[in-house]
Amino acid sequence: MTSIQDANDSRLKYVFICGLHRSGTSLLGRNIARMENCTGFKDTGVIEDEGQFLQDVYPISKAYGGAGKFGFDPRAHLTETSGLLTPENALKLRQSWERYWDQSKAIRVEKTPGNLLKTRFLQAMFPDSYFIVVRRHPVPVSMASQ
Repeated sequence: MTSIQDANDSRLKYVFICGLHRSGTSLLGRNIARMENCTGFKDTGVIEDEGQFLQDVYPISKAYGGAGKFGFDPRAHLTETSGLLTPENALKLRQSWERYWDQSKAIRVEKTPGNLLKTRFLQAMFPDSYFIVVRRHPVPVSMASQ
């Protein structure tokens, strides 16, 4: 996997925010992206400016049942052993997101609830990455999802 690692600019840091839909990931993502030297997706034209809708390397959560339900589909769980993990796909994914990030900022924030099941995959794609997992009580999450 060294070719995937070599494709990353070592000055850049990637922060992936994940958690169930309606758990506060959007609010957290927007606030982190406003911090010094941080950039996130903004005004992309897709739902909640989620990175899943700005790429075509892996299927979106809706393909696995959507909000909440995606977690029960084993196909939604991507790890470092995924067939999708190739140097070509790493470059493609990075390029699809780079155009939405402020290139003058070194910390790139991507917020998609489904990242919850892709942390090991994303860590392999973006070796210098960090993950923030939002955990909220299931009652308000499920009520908001209804």
